[in-house]
Amino acid sequence: MKRGVYRVINRRQAIILMALVFAVAFIAVALISSIPAVFTSVIKNPDMNKPICCTDRSDNVLSLTFDTSRGDEQIEPILRTLKQHSIKSTFFVTGEWAERCFSSIKKLADSGQEIMNASDKSVGMTSLFENDVIYHINAGSDKIQAITGKRPILFRPPDGEYDDNLLESLALLEIYPIGWDVDSLDIKGFDTDAIVKRVVSQAASGSIIRLNADGENTPDVLPDIIKQLKQKGYTFIPVSEIIHKDNYTINRFGRQITLDRHKIYNAGTVKTVPYALKTNNTCIFLVFYGKLLRNRSGEPVCAPVFNNLRPLEGKS
Repeated sequence: MKRGVYRVINRRQAIILMALVFAVAFIAVALISSIPAVFTSVIKNPDMNKPICCTDRSDNVLSLTFDTSRGDEQIEPILRTLKQHSIKSTFFVTGEWAERCFSSIKKLADSGQEIMNASDKSVGMTSLFENDVIYHINAGSDKIQAITGKRPILFRPPDGEYDDNLLESLALLEIYPIGWDVDSLDIKGFDTDAIVKRVVSQAASGSIIRLNADGENTPDVLPDIIKQLKQKGYTFIPVSEIIHKDNYTINRFGRQITLDRHKIYNAGTVKTVPYALKTNNTCIFLVFYGKLLRNRSGEPVCAPVFNNLRPLEGKS
């Protein structure tokens, strides 16, 4: 008798359970679809999953960079031009190149040029396992440090290609991944006028310009690039000086955006961060559960600060 009653109750529970499952599933779908795209973009656009291609510097500064992994025949004329204009640039060299072209890297270092890591050899870093990636990074840094006395804090692979494995390895080693937002394409066979026009027209404050020490026309275009950019009011600093070292975010275009000037506000579960623009307007960045909210373009979400908003933590 008890057994029969037990069976009847199980059938009811099964029906109720099925109804509850469908109800929960329906509610879950409705909630997920109602979440603003800016919230979901937090997951799609983590702060540190891409190289730094440019920065938000607004003080008319640029960085000249040179990929260096083959010969060193053009190092002398490039260095001569940089010295004439009192420019400090950044050379990304492989460990193999550093050992093979010892005298050239010494000249670069002695003249104050910045020497950074491009791995140990000219290999595609995205095709390697994690252990091999870390080996090539460390081997390149070791060889450069042995010659210059300084361990590189920046990295750019010879082909410029990154994947999650490489980015995670660099984060583990506390090395900044660097890209570029202006590519001279000086190894693509373009004439000098086309190269100069391309670089000068695309450069903006905070830009990282990519040149190649092995480019056929690089020594010829460099003086004109520097001259025309100076005429537009730009000055040149190494990459280690143009980037923000901490408290920053990176949008989906690789633009590094500093958060240093911000003050933390608390509005319950949502924190807001005031951001002063070049105008007198003040905005706030929104932080949701410790993640910077972004719009569909990857830019941090900014909203006006009202007069009645008061900081609950932090000081100006």
